[in-house]
Amino acid sequence: MINLPNNVDQSLTESERAVARWRAGCELLWGRPAPRLVQSDRWSQIKSDCLYIADEWGFIAFDLGWSTIDLFGVDPNHPVNRYDRMGLAWSRQGRTIVEFSKTRVVLAAGSNSRLVVRRRPMEGAVPICALSLPGGATKPGLMEP
Repeated sequence: MINLPNNVDQSLTESERAVARWRAGCELLWGRPAPRLVQSDRWSQIKSDCLYIADEWGFIAFDLGWSTIDLFGVDPNHPVNRYDRMGLAWSRQGRTIVEFSKTRVVLAAGSNSRLVVRRRPMEGAVPICALSLPGGATKPGLMEP
């Protein structure tokens, strides 16, 4: 878990703590090389997508019940090809969020097309920031509110 300073953590609401931890986890990605199997340009985009979701949609996501894994989850061994373990950030790829609900997010995917990312159980997924730890280590509690 990412720890916030005690004096700050105690003064925050539950949603503010969650979003602050999500953002802190996203910030951990900067300065880290792309994980195994992830191309550097894709890694740059995912870092931007993570911060965008935390900053622009974090409170809405929290209020709608989205978890760390729902937003930032990824398969620890096959991050590029396990679509069943890709959270919203990994799926966004710079697309504009046009709808955010309790069960799905709709992304603009072109001039007249949409991509729907459904919230679903993702057994075995880890937060993206855990994927980028040295040596491929993972810490499932990282970023948890």
